[in-house]
Amino acid sequence: MTLDEKFKALQTNNAPGQEVRQNLGDINAIMIGEKMDGLTVDFSHGDVDAFPPTPNSDIIWKDGFIRGAGQAYTEYRGSAEIRNKLADRLGKFTGQPIEANSELIITPGTQGALFLALGSTVTAETKVAVVEPDYFANRKLVKFFGGKIIPIPLNYKASQSENRPDLNRIENAFKEGAKVFVFSTPNNPTGIVYSKKVITKIANLAATHNVTLIVDQLYSRMLYGGEEYTHLCSCIIQPENLITIMGPSKTESLSGFRLGVAFGTPKLIERMESLQAIVSLRAAGYNQAALYSWFEEPAGWIENRIKEHESIRDELLEIFRAGNLHTRKEFEKKWNDIKVVIEYGMLSEEKFYEKAEKFALYPTVNDQYLTLEELKKKISKTQTDKDGKLVILYTSNKDEQHSYIEAAKDKGYEILVLDSPIISHLIQKIETSNDKITFSRVDADVIDKLIKKENEELSKLDDKEKEKLKKIIEENVPKEKYTVQLESMDSNAAPFVITFPEFMRRMKEMQQSGGNSMFGNMPEIYNLIINVNNPINSEILKSKSKDKKERLIKQSLDLAKLSQNLLKGEDLTSFIKRSIDFIK
Repeated sequence: MTLDEKFKALQTNNAPGQEVRQNLGDINAIMIGEKMDGLTVDFSHGDVDAFPPTPNSDIIWKDGFIRGAGQAYTEYRGSAEIRNKLADRLGKFTGQPIEANSELIITPGTQGALFLALGSTVTAETKVAVVEPDYFANRKLVKFFGGKIIPIPLNYKASQSENRPDLNRIENAFKEGAKVFVFSTPNNPTGIVYSKKVITKIANLAATHNVTLIVDQLYSRMLYGGEEYTHLCSCIIQPENLITIMGPSKTESLSGFRLGVAFGTPKLIERMESLQAIVSLRAAGYNQAALYSWFEEPAGWIENRIKEHESIRDELLEIFRAGNLHTRKEFEKKWNDIKVVIEYGMLSEEKFYEKAEKFALYPTVNDQYLTLEELKKKISKTQTDKDGKLVILYTSNKDEQHSYIEAAKDKGYEILVLDSPIISHLIQKIETSNDKITFSRVDADVIDKLIKKENEELSKLDDKEKEKLKKIIEENVPKEKYTVQLESMDSNAAPFVITFPEFMRRMKEMQQSGGNSMFGNMPEIYNLIINVNNPINSEILKSKSKDKKERLIKQSLDLAKLSQNLLKGEDLTSFIKRSIDFIK
């Protein structure tokens, strides 16, 4: 990766704090529902003007300023006097003693602490487990330092007891060689508070696999009614390396001072100090004085502040509910109206794709709407082939491909309905962005070949019989239109099946939508799949009557063409007359 690419990947033009410079010209393309009346509200980051800062913090800061050089030029890791006070307060808050001289550093904001922590633990090719969704900078910094991200999905749409990161995926990530795990609790942006059970499990896994934990606890003082908090550093079993990040930014309304604190393993704190010494020297000396007020607020002040924030949350929820913006069902109802716009955005803008990948919906033939992650989880056991590839089946027309859909449903497979004019391009994009995923239309092959399993159907015909059958059929079907293939399928399955290979069909669709002209005017050549186990094909093989063979082949081929909506005009008329003759 070049330096230009490295810095472009940070995408800071769209980061919080850059709102005035952002291009919002295309904002309507991603909006959901009707525009609401009232003032525009910026949700990109917390409003530092919503509430006044901690009482007397301004006086304490001014006193630090008056102290002059003594406050301005502190140790790289921060004022020793302040660290001593913070170590005592944070130790009581977390339930774990903190050594001020070796286990704590004051940083330029919690963002600065995160930078120093990852810079002290991540090098080129380091595998880092990162919760998704989580604080926007986590992924960016890991990539910046050359690390390889192993995503850990966070469930945040279920009940409070079920909302948690995927613990199995965490364990697998550690087994795959992840050396660092970074996450926030309460989670930013969902607000999920990790339970004691989850925190304990993470600590145990990290200790077992020697993984460094970096936990962002910035919002740990802001717990709403009914929430309980477990500090990772207080777990009985501790990982060898642990960094906890906190700061007085949010609940205390002191964001403008840019103050953060990291505490944990001495050798990591020492690394962070060394890095800070060449990046910023120290957190702003005068500003450090404001930390004297942290955890020293008047009695009842913090509880009241939390209630004020909770009240704002509740009011916003009421507004969203009144506008029918809170339910997944409302979004699903609108999906078919907006999907083409979303799909176009995903194809044309990489940053939009990364965001939309998490909320874009994919409807099934059973009228269920799933995100890609939900779909992967649902079909992983049934639709993973023998090579470990997840096969996503879809239809572009439920009526025309009905027989193929039913065959897939009989196998217990899930089928999506993907019918937009640019879906072939989007499928290609998703496959490129997701390893071990492939899309296949239900009529691209016989159902047993769409998702190949270890156990294959045995043939009732030997090789000589199959060769003879193939020759007979090839003599009676147009060679320029069909490629004859023999397959061992269930004897109850159709004798003939017509498929259009996924690659050829997709290229043709891309060509028609203007996305690919390199193949010229591609001819339509179909695969004609012959089920060697169907009794009709045994009858074709054994019959001594040429007329009977031709009649059976013609009828079976027309039935296959009918299922693909390929039987039209004169051929359809002939088929109807022939079928009537069969009935007589």
